[in-house]
Amino acid sequence: MALQNRTMTVSQLNLLLREHLETDPLLMNIGVTGEISNWREVPALGQIYFTVSDGQSSLGCVLFQTTMSRLSFVPKDKQQVALKGKIRFFQKRGTVHLQVHHMMPAGAGLQSVQLEALKAKLREEGLFDVARKQAIPRLPTHVAVVTSPESAGFADFVRVFASGFPWAKLSVFPSLVQGRFAPETMMAALDLAEASPASVIVLLRGGGSQEDLSCFNHEGLLRRVAALTKPVVTAIGHETDIPLVDFVSDMRASTPTAAAQLLVTQLVQTLQSVLADVVEAGETLDEKITQMAHHVTRQMDRIQLHIMHRVAAATQKTEMLISAIQMADPMVRLRRGYSVVTSFKTGAVIRDVGHVTVSDPLTIHVANGVLHVCVTGIKQRL
Repeated sequence: MALQNRTMTVSQLNLLLREHLETDPLLMNIGVTGEISNWREVPALGQIYFTVSDGQSSLGCVLFQTTMSRLSFVPKDKQQVALKGKIRFFQKRGTVHLQVHHMMPAGAGLQSVQLEALKAKLREEGLFDVARKQAIPRLPTHVAVVTSPESAGFADFVRVFASGFPWAKLSVFPSLVQGRFAPETMMAALDLAEASPASVIVLLRGGGSQEDLSCFNHEGLLRRVAALTKPVVTAIGHETDIPLVDFVSDMRASTPTAAAQLLVTQLVQTLQSVLADVVEAGETLDEKITQMAHHVTRQMDRIQLHIMHRVAAATQKTEMLISAIQMADPMVRLRRGYSVVTSFKTGAVIRDVGHVTVSDPLTIHVANGVLHVCVTGIKQRL
């Protein structure tokens, strides 16, 4: 452009600026971050105008409606965003705008969008499906806990669990529960818990900020929890905290204390069911029920107070059931004068005279001992 004495018109200068700004490779695809303000949509033009600023400087932006339709969120004033676009110089007005071709939330907003995207992907894969969730054992006599042993949440869990379930075994697999390395240590601890004899795994930690709990949204951890063959109970933070790991676990407890109460409740419900089965079976209790009843009887003194607090209305019924169980004990029948005859050679119970012959050695069991006898004669009752 030929210019005399380096003097030019405004139009000439603006044209020069436009040629320089709109052809500079750096300015044709540049990233900018800032806070949105003055958001204004012009439907008739299919365009949206807004300003981004960093507190010291501002830049006008234009966004086409077609670009807007492809965004994964709805922008709004006072929102921090990261923009990609090219510089446009409006020659007539002598103003600069950023023509935006991509936008995403910055900072916490970006994390929220990424979290929702991961949640949608895992849901689409079926990792949240109720059908794939495993049932929690009715008698969880061995529980594996993955957590930091120093956490307050773990102390709450142990206190409640031990008071309601004193004879169960608790195995702790230590791990970090916050920070960048927490997901890896939790996955390693979960693998150890999976290989242990425990029947259920509890993944827990106490309350914390969203940043503290963000490790429970790690994709690798979520997939590891979903792949475990043992049922997993998650108890993360407070009741209002719901990280993604709660969606893939087999059961969510609102707090570590609630997780312990859940397992104890499983025990109480199971004992109630067992006692009901004993009453229904009556005198026809088989060997398996008798063994279970003996087990309940041996444990009753240790857990009776806890059961009474939770099943106060069933106290009288429980005492009646215990009495029925004791009456079903074979020794009670022997003390009444009954006896049991068995083969001395095989130990088999003799129920029919046809099962013995003269001179067969037999053993007669009475209340206070046994008698060894020999058959001298046989008479069959008609």
